[in-house]
Amino acid sequence: MVERAFTKWADAQMGGTGLSPARVRLLSVLHCDGPQTMGVLGERLGVTARNITTLVDALEGDGSVRRLPHPTDRRATVVELTPAGREAVERCFGPFVEALSGLFNELPEADRRELVRLLEAVSTLLHRRMRPAGDGTQTSGDS
Repeated sequence: MVERAFTKWADAQMGGTGLSPARVRLLSVLHCDGPQTMGVLGERLGVTARNITTLVDALEGDGSVRRLPHPTDRRATVVELTPAGREAVERCFGPFVEALSGLFNELPEADRRELVRLLEAVSTLLHRRMRPAGDGTQTSGDS
């Protein structure tokens, strides 16, 4: 329910930029962390190889990213921002962050603190469940 509402809101924030939230996320990863392989991008964004290919194809088509051969693995492709891609992410990222901050600023301060506390607790639980079996901690099937 929250994810769907947030996605619709985020789409509305991107209106006029020509960029979907998925494209902005990909551009943001490249902007913050530099060139990445297609596989790493897919993992970071939580999308399939087919989806990452579609996203990169579209962004390459509009000149925002370019594909390069991996320096040591001929099977891998590296994706990097072009100057136009860097400008696009900088142009839309700032206003989006401001809008997102404004959204959360509408919550009373106590509610914001409680939300952060709950999200940190869920994050801790998720990380604990992601640990490999055999290290003495819970795994994804444990309660």
